[in-house]
Amino acid sequence: RIFPPVPRRTHTTGLAATPTPLSSSRISRSGRGVRQSFPSPTPATRYKRYEMDSTFAAAAAGGGEARGGGAGGGAGGELILHRWPGHWGLPSLSPECIAVETYLRLAGLRFSCEDCKTPYASPSGQLPALDQDADVVGGTVSDGEDGVGLRQDPSTATYRITAHLKRKVRDLDVALNADASTRSLLTAYLALVEAKLAPATAYYTWVDRGRFAKHTRDAYGRAFPAPLSYIYTWLWRRQVASQMPGYDEERVLLGVADAYGALAARLADSGGAYFFGNAPSSLDAIAFAHLAFHAHSPVG
Repeated sequence: RIFPPVPRRTHTTGLAATPTPLSSSRISRSGRGVRQSFPSPTPATRYKRYEMDSTFAAAAAGGGEARGGGAGGGAGGELILHRWPGHWGLPSLSPECIAVETYLRLAGLRFSCEDCKTPYASPSGQLPALDQDADVVGGTVSDGEDGVGLRQDPSTATYRITAHLKRKVRDLDVALNADASTRSLLTAYLALVEAKLAPATAYYTWVDRGRFAKHTRDAYGRAFPAPLSYIYTWLWRRQVASQMPGYDEERVLLGVADAYGALAARLADSGGAYFFGNAPSSLDAIAFAHLAFHAHSPVG
């Protein structure tokens, strides 16, 4: 296990009669209303210089014991994380769900998890989603809400949740935001992770035919009976591929190499266990989610 267990509820209802086309978790898609979030597993290149074992331990230590947190629940009530269920030795099939869970653990918050076998079972229609006393965070974002603006891709859920946690519960970046240059550096690295790693995760999970047939179809279609498992995953694959014209393996790998090289240099320069010293930030949570997929997902 990457993390110690937290209280878990498995939610199996909410299967749709017909599939809804969706984007990979970090590929933009316009439109409003309830949309699906789909996990984007891993690029092929592994980030060797990031000390994953120590990061796993630090994240787990931040999470505490049975409740998944140490320093009390979030302001205002219990936190429930709705996430894709675990697979491949990971706590969730979605790196975005892992990113939110890592943030909660690094922040020392108490929370429980509800495993949703499809996005339809989430109260927001997307995964991840965060429920705080029936106040659900993680759906479609309207202009300016939570500081995210008009972001309309399914990764909006993760940005909304972290923005909510920063504003109302605990901000891991509060010390970094006090300095303009450090804040700009944090923003740049977060953008780098999304711009370079996301296309790679989508490409190797969905566009690459061999990996899709051998790993992806089974992992993401297992919640559906045949033939829906084939139909749904085929539609998802077609949707992702249609939004990646011009991408090939060389382009993807070059982007990944650039991103991980920059992250390795940042970690070396930090002088601590995390990207900005001895205290975790939101960058550590998001990078950790990708690294966990790289270490455990067979599509990488």
